[in-house]
Amino acid sequence: MEDRQLLDVKLKKLIQVCKQTLNFKKLAVVGFILQSNLIDEIGLKLAFRLRNKSSGEKVYEYMEKINEFFGSNVGIRIFNPKLIDTMKRVEIIFLAKRGDIPLELVKDLFDIYFKLRKIQIPNLQEEISLRDLSQETQLNYLSFLAKGTKPKSSNDKVKPLIIHKIAKKEEILRDILEEEFDEGNFKDLMKLQILKDSIKNTSKGKIIIKGRLSDNIVYRASRQKLIKYTFWGLFILFAMVIGIILYETILFPYLTVKLSPILLLVILSCIIVFLLYRSNLKGR
Repeated sequence: MEDRQLLDVKLKKLIQVCKQTLNFKKLAVVGFILQSNLIDEIGLKLAFRLRNKSSGEKVYEYMEKINEFFGSNVGIRIFNPKLIDTMKRVEIIFLAKRGDIPLELVKDLFDIYFKLRKIQIPNLQEEISLRDLSQETQLNYLSFLAKGTKPKSSNDKVKPLIIHKIAKKEEILRDILEEEFDEGNFKDLMKLQILKDSIKNTSKGKIIIKGRLSDNIVYRASRQKLIKYTFWGLFILFAMVIGIILYETILFPYLTVKLSPILLLVILSCIIVFLLYRSNLKGR
């Protein structure tokens, strides 16, 4: 906090100097560096990959990647799309003119910077346990889980209801976060997802949760990739089979009657896989 206060004092002095000299290029360069570093800092807190500066990855592209990643694996966007659009417009002109941009764009640049500073990003390297989840998410009906006891067989019937209640609370938090990003609600959403996944995946009746918030995102991302590659692998396999059958029927027309049922079966299988893929996307 003190560092930012000191930085703000220096910025005010720089603005006064630029106003006197009517040279706003230095101010634009400083503003661009500040918001660029801030985006890098946000990426680190979110346990996201580093921005690939060596390949020329732009700031707005990095922001889009963060939104895409958390949209796919958590169901929310970290940055407002309008903010990214403004960043894109300013950055493209800034890089093209090497910082020599008009005053209006300099104002937009600092507007982006101060809006980014208002985003309170939680530390996803934070260690969590099952007790943390049951207490902080305020789900009283899950209190028996925090004790580490094995649920009775009757609790298996309650599991779908618990998952449904968690999903409803997730939906409420997503709606709130869509309006305005909030550190506390974001952490609660992450914890609810961890809890829901753990309840779904438990097989021995005892739920044990220990690790970092970021571990769940990595798990979800790898799972989504695995599912995606599996579906695409099936698509390619069925496409190859369809191609081979069509090729054979063209070369040997008398096989058409015999191969038609197989072709129909493969096409139906392909449609089923496609519907399952769409269902999986909607269920994320």
